[in-house]
Amino acid sequence: MKKILSLAAAAIIALGAQAEDVKYLNFRTLDGQEASLSIAEGLTITFQDGKIVARAADSIFQTELSNMQDMYFSYQITDIKSITTDEIPEGAIVRIYTTDGHMVQSYQHTQGAQPQLPAGLYMIQAGGKTTKTLVK
Repeated sequence: MKKILSLAAAAIIALGAQAEDVKYLNFRTLDGQEASLSIAEGLTITFQDGKIVARAADSIFQTELSNMQDMYFSYQITDIKSITTDEIPEGAIVRIYTTDGHMVQSYQHTQGAQPQLPAGLYMIQAGGKTTKTLVK
């Protein structure tokens, strides 16, 4: 019995030591959005009106609960951020890739530009950011 308790205590201590190294809580939604929030910056998560709202310092992640795919702790921040067309500078180069890395389109951003893509999952690089988007 002492041996089992000792093994359980050692496992709990090892898990606790690993948990201290985790730095981010990553979120992934069904529509392809991903975000990371630092847990070192006073992370809070609330649920209101059918939405999950996570805040850390000046960063906020919010989505409908029905849109959540998963959330997980990680040692690394996800490189994927949301991009809105308002954030893309006029004249910036926008590159669209399939998830296996093939570029399917590249264009210079102008106000109101909307790429025409067949249904699928894409990575979009523009304005120094990368986002994942799902076209239905």
